Amino acid sequence: MDLSLHSKLDRKLMNYRITTLSDLIIFSPNKANHWALPSIHSQFPLIQELLPTNAPAWHRSIRIGRFWSVEDADGQQGHLLEVLGISTTGLINIRRWISLIPRATWLPNNIALHRRRARDKIWVHPEVPGISRGAGSTDFIPFTSFWGRLLQAILGTEQPITYLDDAQILRKDIARQVFFCSEERLPSLPNATDSASIPQDPSPFSYYRDALAGRLRYLLTVLCIFLQ
Repeated sequence: MDLSLHSKLDRKLMNYRITTLSDLIIFSPNKANHWALPSIHSQFPLIQELLPTNAPAWHRSIRIGRFWSVEDADGQQGHLLEVLGISTTGLINIRRWISLIPRATWLPNNIALHRRRARDKIWVHPEVPGISRGAGSTDFIPFTSFWGRLLQAILGTEQPITYLDDAQILRKDIARQVFFCSEERLPSLPNATDSASIPQDPSPFSYYRDALAGRLRYLLTVLCIFLQ
């Protein structure tokens, strides 16, 4: 979806790779879709009041640029997979991100992780280190890897870092902060032949803009009636 680049809100949404309204929804494995309120409250309060009470009953498909924690790919150790592409045969091109501080548990679910104290914030870096943006080797996994427990994550922008590795050697790398994770049901692969029948998923900014325009029209109508 097209996003205007002329406001702070637009840039923030783009930096977090939130490009469609479904990126603000939790597609829960055991209940109806609902808004990711902890993330919305802390990051996008201007959008919150304009959202409908109930989230649309859509289904999530795997999209380029999203981050997933997958049981079949060490999700229980806090590893994340960044989707870089999807082949015509259904193979998914991924880059693996791992915690700067090794962990033996899943990433916390449904809380605003960036609100934690500095020492408790979670940072990840590419499994294969590199100092350039987009660094890290990539791999292909089958769609069948998306089984068992699944978390989708929202991450911040890439930042240069310096740290000591396990051998106490100083390393230069890049890292992203984990802002929010949500437990999700199995997504689907995108299917171009079905796109015409799928309701349009608007960008959050265009949704905010259109809703605000509607409110302004309503206020102008009330004002005109009052002045008559």
